[in-house]
Parts: sequence; structure tokens; C-alpha cells
Amino acid sequence: MNAINLVDGLDGLAGGLSLVTTLLLGTLGWWGGEFELVLFSLALAGAIFGFWHFNKPPATVFMGDAGSMLLGYLLAVFSVKVIAVTGNGSVSMVPVLLLGIPLVDTAFALLRRYLKGIPFYAADKDHLHHRLLRMGHGHRRTVLLLWAWTALLSGVALVPVSYTHLTLPTKRI
Repeated sequence: MNAINLVDGLDGLAGGLSLVTTLLLGTLGWWGGEFELVLFSLALAGAIFGFWHFNKPPATVFMGDAGSMLLGYLLAVFSVKVIAVTGNGSVSMVPVLLLGIPLVDTAFALLRRYLKGIPFYAADKDHLHHRLLRMGHGHRRTVLLLWAWTALLSGVALVPVSYTHLTLPTKRI
């Protein structure tokens, strides 16, 4: 839940990552025949897209902790639902890949803060998006890079699921 909060450091970043993830979780719900998940995913995607219009760089409205925590919570719930409805062992890693960027950023933030001896809740400027900015990427390019990485990880996550979903059952003789 807090992983989305931690990547909410640039205008449009958390919303864009959540939008990609929500759409792919909805796709998995569609493939699994879980149409309530599809409906909720589409509703959340529409809300994120509507908000993102005002949150894209330069933002006029900010998501804040309440918005990012809500997105993180809903993505976690949708991920659990996807795993529950498919019953497929290959699906259990899909949410980890879909949320790969926020989860890796959170893991490194916790490790970094532990090694420095500072509280885990202390703010710092060493998140992945801050590092990309220091490397010379601009705000817009950093956001687009992280969206692209999320889309790439999502595509990788869908390969085993789509293979098992699209494989036709064989006839037993």
C-alpha cells in the first residue's frame, strides 16, 4: 500500500503507474471471467485518468498521502482478487511484476534507511525517480521512463498468463 505513496514524488508518476497496473489487472480479471474485477478496474482507471489530467506536469492538483494510499490499497486488493480467481500458479508473481517499480523502490528505500540508521518513515531524496533526475533526465522523461518500465514489466508478467489462458484444452482419448 505504501509503495505507491513512496513513488508519488513527481507530478503524474504514481497516477500513471497505477493506471497501467489497473488496466492490466482488469485484463487479467477479464481473462479469468471475473467481471466485477473488470468493472472496478475500469472505474478506477477512469478515476485515475480523470485525476491525472490535473496531476500531470505541471500539476495543479496533488494526490497526497490519502490518494496514493487509497490507490495502493485498491491495487493490492485487486491483485489478491486476480490471484484468487485464476487459481493458476503462474499468476502469483504477476502482481509483483505489475507493481515492480514501486515495490523495488520501497525495498531499496527501507534497506537504505536501515543501513544509514535512520527511521523507515524518514523522507529522503534517494528514490528511483530522484536518482533518474540526478542522472540528467528531466521531470517528464523520468515519468515516461518509469511508466515504460512498468508497461514492460507488465508485458512480461502477462506472457505466462496469456499462454495458459490462450492454450486450448486438449481432448482426452
